[in-house]
Amino acid sequence: MAASGWKRWAERRAPESLAGRTLSQGLATTATINIIFFCLMGAMALYLPGGTDEGWLSKESMLTNFTMLDFGALLGWWGAAVSAICVAVLAFGKERVLPRWMGIVSVVLLVPPFAMAIGMGLPGFVGFTLPIWLLVISIGMVFSRTADA
Repeated sequence: MAASGWKRWAERRAPESLAGRTLSQGLATTATINIIFFCLMGAMALYLPGGTDEGWLSKESMLTNFTMLDFGALLGWWGAAVSAICVAVLAFGKERVLPRWMGIVSVVLLVPPFAMAIGMGLPGFVGFTLPIWLLVISIGMVFSRTADA
């Protein structure tokens, strides 16, 4: 729903903006990747002790699946990180079709995941800060006069 809403908003308010066009695609990507990984998590339950297919996968296969799923649901939020960058561009750029506070919130919530990914090699922190970003920006869009959602 958020991706569709942003797409409609961008078509009306920033039709020529690359950031406006990309924003909704980042959110759609996040939703798609998260659905895939959460479905894989559910399927993994079949192979765990007590599951209907217990014993069908080797321990190595279970470890591979577990490792992939450990960060998988968090990594999907990198699409929302792209959207947050787009919000910052739309808030600080020459068009300035979004309020500056949305740009500030976007930048502040992007710093920790980028710092963790670059500094420590931990790419999953984005899954902790970007849900907060999505909530704050979505509520802000409802009440913003500048954004005119």
